[in-house]
Amino acid sequence: MEEEWEHFIRECFITPAYAPAEIHKLIFNLDQRIYLTPNFDQIFENYVMSETGGQVTVKRYSDPDVHNFLREDRTHIIKVHGSIDHPNELIFSNHDYAKARVSYSAFYDVLDACLLSHTFLIIGCGISDPDLSLLLENQRFNFPNSRPHYLVTSSHIAPDMVKSLRSNRNLKCLCYDPDNHHADLVRSLEKLVELMDQVPAQPLIN
Repeated sequence: MEEEWEHFIRECFITPAYAPAEIHKLIFNLDQRIYLTPNFDQIFENYVMSETGGQVTVKRYSDPDVHNFLREDRTHIIKVHGSIDHPNELIFSNHDYAKARVSYSAFYDVLDACLLSHTFLIIGCGISDPDLSLLLENQRFNFPNSRPHYLVTSSHIAPDMVKSLRSNRNLKCLCYDPDNHHADLVRSLEKLVELMDQVPAQPLIN
């Protein structure tokens, strides 16, 4: 059964040899130090590796040194639900989420600290993700005056849900029209990259 599962996962995520899309390139061009992704595939990290000559650290939630991304001055990609090259550690079900939160509680402590100290721009992540929902709700009520995080989502989202996300998870929704193959999202990210390029570099504080 385990061999069949691994074969199925590889057929879904590795065998098709997916190429990076324009959105992967734009997200990389935002030039952030920390990228957190729930995706199992390796499309984004492979692209970043090729663009940086391997100057990026990729860690899974289960790695004992995953916490280093908070302090190290280099690009990190954190696989919060695991990676396809370690299929036995993938987080799929609610049971997997619950088990990971207990077995790797230190990682979730670090993620909690990251949410408190950084502003998140959430792209392509559903609002039903149990991990993210729990963390955001805890922070919303433990630190009610914290700055909001931002969720890029479809303009088809219900107005009541927009209000709920702001009230209960401290998320501001940035809505776009998903028609025409998400062209509005691509244009918005292109504009954001342009704006980021205009921001002066900040000196490091030792």
